[in-house]
Amino acid sequence: MLRQFTDAAQENSGSPLYRQFGVSTVAGNLLVCAIAASIGNSTPPTVPVLAPPSTPGFTWTLVAQNTFQYEISPSDFVSEIVAVYQIANAPAMAASVQTECTITLGAGSPAFGFQLMEFDSAGAAVATVASSGYFTAPDAGPLVTPDAGLLLCFITDPQYNSEFSVGAGYTLIPIYNSVGVGNGYGDSQYRVIFSGGSYPTAFGSNIYGGWCMVAIAFGPGPSTTPPIPTATTGFTPFYPPITKQPFTLWGLEAKRFDSIAADGSKQSVLERLDFVTTLTFPFVALSDMAAWKAFESYALTGGVFTFLPILDYPNDYPVSSTIVADQMFQYPGTVSGETGCSLCQLVSMDWTTKYESPGIFSLVMKLRLVADEVGS
Repeated sequence: MLRQFTDAAQENSGSPLYRQFGVSTVAGNLLVCAIAASIGNSTPPTVPVLAPPSTPGFTWTLVAQNTFQYEISPSDFVSEIVAVYQIANAPAMAASVQTECTITLGAGSPAFGFQLMEFDSAGAAVATVASSGYFTAPDAGPLVTPDAGLLLCFITDPQYNSEFSVGAGYTLIPIYNSVGVGNGYGDSQYRVIFSGGSYPTAFGSNIYGGWCMVAIAFGPGPSTTPPIPTATTGFTPFYPPITKQPFTLWGLEAKRFDSIAADGSKQSVLERLDFVTTLTFPFVALSDMAAWKAFESYALTGGVFTFLPILDYPNDYPVSSTIVADQMFQYPGTVSGETGCSLCQLVSMDWTTKYESPGIFSLVMKLRLVADEVGS
């Protein structure tokens, strides 16, 4: 999942570009640097030469590169290039560390930009495809990957103010210039995948002009056992769940073992009846993903947590080592003696978010009641 990104861009200049992440990256995450450049001229120009990104203390590895030259008219030619670099399982990069990108240009009017992206739960590149075209659908063709992970498509369009729209199932990350105007320096789109297979790479449309793109499949990140928090952590999603069952009126689910004899008779052994509820979050903000991942990494281990469905209820308990005031989820959970909350475990065996729109996802989670403190 995308944790953060930043970009830099300029036109009519071959000067180096510099940018740093807004916050320090997390050790073990995937870092990606995607660079796009194009030159227009009255004669066929030389394709720009991209130098590898330069970041003090870090080494970038080229994953994919593609070039394209085409003629708009007898006196109007364009050359363009895209390149994507990675640092897989990267050490933490401080927010103060700058990355420099440079190009070598021929004659003509250049456009030049790059993106820095940080993804968690993703590893090194495992497959790539590339394509280019002029007034055709921007599509690198199917991308076949052996495993779950991340898909990233990066495309450049030298025709200014002609951003590509996002492809089905993807989230768009456009490059903007220093004054915040959307220009055709390049666009990225990404999606998280949960199994290997063949996946489309197309952007939504080609508004105007030529395009040059690469598409990359990154494998899963390094497998680690999440640490158990030593202090109570509170987390409230930006958007609340909907259609949740009334407090104290949760459903019932049997933990039961059935067997059918050869004569058709059935025998059932009941272990217990659980009180359960399903929380539906139709809107999950991208900015919440880091907190969601930390919470789900704990909950998926079977750890007990506190669920407070009505925030600020009853608004008379103190912040302590066992409860964090006005937070929907609190973990690890313990019996606190406070009213209005329930001690729960996660029934769901996975954490799967569904893309809904740019920056918005959805998810569903099922909880089992361990202890109810409504009337405590």
